[in-house]
Amino acid sequence: MTRRFQRVQMPKRLTGDDKVITPYVLRYLEANPDWRLEPQYADLVVRLLSEEYQSRVRRFGGSSANSCERAQLFGYIGVPGEQINDDMLSMVFTDGKYRHVRWQILLLQSGAVTDVEYQLYNEVLRVGGKADAIGEDFGVEIKGTRNIEPAWADARWQHKMQSHRYMLASNGRFRRWVYIYEDKATQEWVEHVTYWEDEVGEEVLGELIRLNEARKTKALPVVKPRCEQRRGLEYEECAYHQWCNGITGWGQALRFAKTGRITLAKPERRRLPRNPNIPPE
Repeated sequence: MTRRFQRVQMPKRLTGDDKVITPYVLRYLEANPDWRLEPQYADLVVRLLSEEYQSRVRRFGGSSANSCERAQLFGYIGVPGEQINDDMLSMVFTDGKYRHVRWQILLLQSGAVTDVEYQLYNEVLRVGGKADAIGEDFGVEIKGTRNIEPAWADARWQHKMQSHRYMLASNGRFRRWVYIYEDKATQEWVEHVTYWEDEVGEEVLGELIRLNEARKTKALPVVKPRCEQRRGLEYEECAYHQWCNGITGWGQALRFAKTGRITLAKPERRRLPRNPNIPPE
């Protein structure tokens, strides 16, 4: 027996002339309340769920916008981050991956987008990454959140910065970016569209110019004061906090990236697996 949606007043969060993907999704779900995977997308689902994490070596990622520039350069060089083997954290990442795939298939089957996991790269700025999905003139980013309340009003500032990086990486193809926020507990969701704003774009571009200048001159930014004191949430959550203070220059960071060996300021020696993704500079 096919279930039908109960006719209720549409929540305000799902209405508005500025919505891009919402009308497609709502029409599709109303016609297909028990929607299932269409056979032509079965191979795509397998590929999306089984493909390996994309290395950020030799590029500045979209999601890193407005974050610590020293950490961004570590990522560009290929400095290994701290590996945490934690069952809960593993399930959090898995939850996010499956949420992305569910939305990507829904967007394709509803006709809201034309492609998923679309590669973007601007060679001049060395900025790139994969859009979760794209339409004719827009990109899409899917976000799961434990607190959706702040997302009712607008896209978060950090995500606006991220969208402008992606728009730069698209080499002018996209001038707007769709953000889908979904509550991890209730599956309530909302769409926000960010458009290119010159003021935000100038800030994002300025950051990329500084990063590329550091790359060319092989000069790492100094350690932030609180990180130098090994204090604060930013320090604790940084993937490089164990050895950031002990890395004194570009050459040392590059050797660490290539060999997995590092000698820190303290008499401590670590050995990590060699990173096979490190190409020549």
